[in-house]
Amino acid sequence: MIQADHQTLRLAELLAGSPRVGIQKLHAGVAAERERLGARPWLLMSWRSSYDIDGLTEYLQLVDSFDTLEDAKRAADAQAAKILIEFGRPDTGRPYMDPWKRNPERALNGPLRGPTLQKSSTITCHYQTGFAFWRGSYDREYPSLLVLGPFSAFIVAGELLAVIGESHRHELRTHFDQAASGPVA
Repeated sequence: MIQADHQTLRLAELLAGSPRVGIQKLHAGVAAERERLGARPWLLMSWRSSYDIDGLTEYLQLVDSFDTLEDAKRAADAQAAKILIEFGRPDTGRPYMDPWKRNPERALNGPLRGPTLQKSSTITCHYQTGFAFWRGSYDREYPSLLVLGPFSAFIVAGELLAVIGESHRHELRTHFDQAASGPVA
């Protein structure tokens, strides 16, 4: 357990950067996600690029880990079905908004917006699915799901940070900060 604690603290320090603001909360989130995802070889990751009048916001979520690539792909397809349902519902919080429309030119196997993954000798994206939605003049949503692996040991470790890369450190840190507050939805 001391070894694992040292590894999670080191990952938290790498994500925190300088100055080390909120390192305790970040460490708690890294430890929680490391325990939740364990040492399974396959990771389902959700990525969403959201464009609106204020600009671009990107979201990353480590959804779950799996023992087989086939299980991870099935879970990605199930999540994709939920995304279609979510974007097909009227926006009850803002009924004045136009409904979301799916861009047919960017179908499941079309060009997707997603994180720029770093080259790794072992970890690659083995499956990706996603959508493009728009409404009104400004709003664009690009949710995608990626199956990454195979991980050689714990998913939440240096390999994950190396694949996600420096350019998406903020999104990964945000995910771990949220995990420190409870289960990530």
